[in-house]
Amino acid sequence: KAAGGAGANAEEDEEYDFTDDEEAMRIKPNEQRGLVASGIALALFLAAFFALLFIPGSPLASQGDSFMESPLISAIAVPIALAFLVCGIVYGLAAGTVKSFADVPEFMAKGIETLVPMLVLFFAVAQFLAWFEWSNLGVWTAIKGSELLQHWSLPPLVMFAALVAMVALLNLFITSGSAQWALMAPVIVPMMMYVGVSPEVSQMLFRIGDSPTNIITPMSPYFALALTFLQRYYKHAGVGTLMSLALPYSLCMIVGWFVFFVIWYLIGIPLGPGAPMDYVG
Repeated sequence: KAAGGAGANAEEDEEYDFTDDEEAMRIKPNEQRGLVASGIALALFLAAFFALLFIPGSPLASQGDSFMESPLISAIAVPIALAFLVCGIVYGLAAGTVKSFADVPEFMAKGIETLVPMLVLFFAVAQFLAWFEWSNLGVWTAIKGSELLQHWSLPPLVMFAALVAMVALLNLFITSGSAQWALMAPVIVPMMMYVGVSPEVSQMLFRIGDSPTNIITPMSPYFALALTFLQRYYKHAGVGTLMSLALPYSLCMIVGWFVFFVIWYLIGIPLGPGAPMDYVG
């Protein structure tokens, strides 16, 4: 029995690989220097930014009554990009990862590599939306869909639940929330408006159906990443293992959020500033 117990423990140790990553996760001395130097650089950059924004006579100060009219605010993307550039270069020089300024374009290219799939996706979505608008399929689908909803005369809560279920099902195949919204919004928003449902409600229902199902779709790149982490500790883990672990959380989130929305809807609280009190007119 003791031999059998020892054999079972050995087999369990082979299945579960509890790798100690604490040492690898510790901040190295050069990384500490980089963080301190980049923090100081960020503080100096912010001081210069607000000085140019508020000091009278500054060439970038607002020429109107509000500081929101300043070029630093209207073109806020430029100061943000410069802040990241300055902090990144200072961190690299202090930590020793950047040996010369010739290394900066290489690091920038590596950063853009992660955005290339998103740019390709947006290109495809833009083409689809252009053809969708040219063919008037969105308007036709929205009108026919609203006529179908009016013919069915579904109670509002049933209609809301059906929309959440449809979004959750499609999200198993279209994992990008922005891409799925870009494809569905031209149809579901006007369709729901034709039956008296405000766009705020349609977007809220979309988010309720989209977010909880991201953790159970094998089409998502983050699902593969989570599976890789799981296999570090349980070598025999597969797609089914991760889905069985994540499915209860997904169901609890989608049901809990929808119940919370129903309570919000029944009370009649608006979804945001300027949103109508009546979700269904």
